[in-house]
Amino acid sequence: MGELLPRLEREKVLPGVFYTPENKGVTIRSEELAAALEAELSKY
Repeated sequence: MGELLPRLEREKVLPGVFYTPENKGVTIRSEELAAALEAELSKY
């Protein structure tokens, strides 16, 4: 997370999450993904 997400942000690449069988997925900004992952990890 520490290297990948900032790199994706610099390269203007949106990470895909929740892919479906039709190969469609939800894309969110790297900073949103990082915040969501950090919030989830803080629960443990």
